[in-house]
Amino acid sequence: MTADETRSKQVLETTAMSDNRAARRFARIFPVIALGGVLLVLTLNVLVDAHGVHMTGWLRPVVANHRLRKEFLLRQLPGPVELLVLGSSRAIGIDPAALQEVTGLEGFNAAVGSAETQDYLAWLRLFIAVNGKPPRMIVLGIDEVSFANSRPIAEAFSGSKELLAMLPEVDRGRTYLPFDEHDLGWGRTWDSLRSIYFALTGYPPESDLFDANGLGHYIAREEALENGSLDLEAGLRESLTDYRNRFAPFTALSEERIACFDRFLDLVAEHDIELVAFATPMHPEFLRRIEAETVAAQRKAEVRTLLRQRFAARGWVLHEATQPENYGGNPENYYDGVHMHPAEVTYLVESILRERQGKGK
Repeated sequence: MTADETRSKQVLETTAMSDNRAARRFARIFPVIALGGVLLVLTLNVLVDAHGVHMTGWLRPVVANHRLRKEFLLRQLPGPVELLVLGSSRAIGIDPAALQEVTGLEGFNAAVGSAETQDYLAWLRLFIAVNGKPPRMIVLGIDEVSFANSRPIAEAFSGSKELLAMLPEVDRGRTYLPFDEHDLGWGRTWDSLRSIYFALTGYPPESDLFDANGLGHYIAREEALENGSLDLEAGLRESLTDYRNRFAPFTALSEERIACFDRFLDLVAEHDIELVAFATPMHPEFLRRIEAETVAAQRKAEVRTLLRQRFAARGWVLHEATQPENYGGNPENYYDGVHMHPAEVTYLVESILRERQGKGK
């Protein structure tokens, strides 16, 4: 080997050794940096708590948590109430005060956004525990997506440990951790940054508020309705986007959610509660579009078959107010494809109650 070849070999060996040292150094440093980044994101999202799920109280949540708000309102009631409203955001506008004029029963609206069948069971158990006795009547608005198999059953109760505690039979996942997987996601991190920004610059107006009896208000929509600027067609488009995403992973009825619904019905029967249940309507044009584009028609038919079987077995009535003409309503009284104006959905329930009174139900 010549002197030049020897020097070249030494240079290559030295370069290789240097590269190996750099690689080892990177292999040691990178996990530390990555772990530090994960811990930083996790700490940010838990402490800022933009969704109000950890109840740190440092900053005001920028994403509404209906379950936590209504848990608080339920505990603030001055005395026992006898009528309980359950359901999703489609039932949030049902006014307990208006129903009291028909039934004579003071009520509380415990409907929450994206409620599922486990909500019905958990809320009834919590209501009995807090109220000291079961309600005499339950008004229940049932959505077909309440039976969807598209997410873990405990996920809906993110941050609502008290409600989740009402479901000891449900798989709670990793609830022993002081955080959940969403605390590591970009969506919650973005909301944390928004929360900090609003804390420094001022918060925007509340998008939704609840009265002491649980009645919900969509502030921006109510204002737009009042001043004549509400765009129903835009609302229909937004609902189409939302429900395309809801029906896409909805491949079958969830056996767990069916089991929760059955336990709810058992509890209703055990306490001899009058159950006024109705299938929540959709705007006729939205219904036409969503059934044409998704599996909505198939899933709705499966849910209706299940409900009819369960109610018939107990001698109960399921009110299927699927179209405005079924209850004397107006298809223009919608904010979007699925949310009726509060007066409209309250009128729907009042109509059902008066019909039941006329038949002696």
